[in-house]
Amino acid sequence: MVGESGHLTGRIRDRWLRLSLKQKMHLIAGFAVTVVILSIAGNVVVSGFGMQGFEQILQNNSKSLELWKAAGEEARTFKAYVDGRTGEQRADYEAARERTRQAVLALPFDYEAIGPDRYAKTWSIRNLYDNYADRRDQFLTWTEKDEGYIKELYALYQAQNYLRSYAGELELMTVEAGTARYEAMRPLFVLIPAAALFFGALAVAGVRKINRSADRSLIRPVELLAEDSARIAAND
Repeated sequence: MVGESGHLTGRIRDRWLRLSLKQKMHLIAGFAVTVVILSIAGNVVVSGFGMQGFEQILQNNSKSLELWKAAGEEARTFKAYVDGRTGEQRADYEAARERTRQAVLALPFDYEAIGPDRYAKTWSIRNLYDNYADRRDQFLTWTEKDEGYIKELYALYQAQNYLRSYAGELELMTVEAGTARYEAMRPLFVLIPAAALFFGALAVAGVRKINRSADRSLIRPVELLAEDSARIAAND
């Protein structure tokens, strides 16, 4: 294996030595341009992955956090309206109720995108909310004189607590999933810049080598020729 590697290196060196200076310069220049282009492309890819990934993580976190806040606000305004039954309290409650509904609908619900655990938790939230919303709307048509009023009221309070608790659990799962995604992408953030530096260093080394070749092949002979011409002119 070592002999084959040395033989291959020797063949590459021989081919390099057989190239003209112009060919060497074109080869090094093309390599340098390629390195620059690949470096820029790599940085763009890394930045794109990073920005897109972070944006998705932040969006998912904000959606589950929004549900947690909305569920808490609905529970507060619901209790205030049940206790007071004023028009202003009804308006506040309806605004909070709509905010919760929108927050539930905004939760990501794609199995392939969010994975089985978050999908199962989101399904539980949607199912819980649908059942709660039906019972809540029915309850708001009742009065305190209706049979089972207090029992149903406390059942709704419990459902609101469950909804907020599930939203908090989903928020935690989303954060953990975002952290895992970042950890999976982190090697890419290191690999591409390192590769760009490595090949950039190779390009610099190649340019220095071609400069030395130019010095030996062109500049030094011209200097010697000039020295000889000067001696001839001086009848040396």
